[in-house]
Amino acid sequence: MDIANVPFQQWLKSQSEAGLQELSEQLDRYYAHRLVARLEQIVDRASSLEPVNLEIREPLDKGLFQEAHEAFLYGFDTASVALCRSLIEHALKDRLPPMPSEWRELGPLIERASREKLLEGVELQDARKVLQAGNDVMHNVSKLRKTAQEVLDCTRIVLNKLYGPDGV
Repeated sequence: MDIANVPFQQWLKSQSEAGLQELSEQLDRYYAHRLVARLEQIVDRASSLEPVNLEIREPLDKGLFQEAHEAFLYGFDTASVALCRSLIEHALKDRLPPMPSEWRELGPLIERASREKLLEGVELQDARKVLQAGNDVMHNVSKLRKTAQEVLDCTRIVLNKLYGPDGV
């Protein structure tokens, strides 16, 4: 049985039929096989990313940054794109103090960051790419792998501007 493509419930049923009773042992075996089956993909995806030098102090943003990378590495492209979009929104909320009656969603935050010169040039373009990809990720599934990596790269560029050594 090619465990890399077998849903957990189907695999669990086959293991029970084979006489394995200990759930913990079954789970351990299942996820170990799944991880090994994905290892080549994980290494390939990890090697496609450039190192970044960021110091993200906000715990929520730091956690989202880690989760976006892990989702990308494990091939969860839709999740990676959604996390990147959320991460840019949270980072801009962190860096832009609220204004009265301001709409605190990503599109308006990006435009405010542009007006206030917090994001310019490539960082501004990349923030807009992340916004667009997050909005239409479900409509271009065939290009999702490429989109996920591009969005993660764009997110890293924007965060480097916001949190990196040259950030404000």
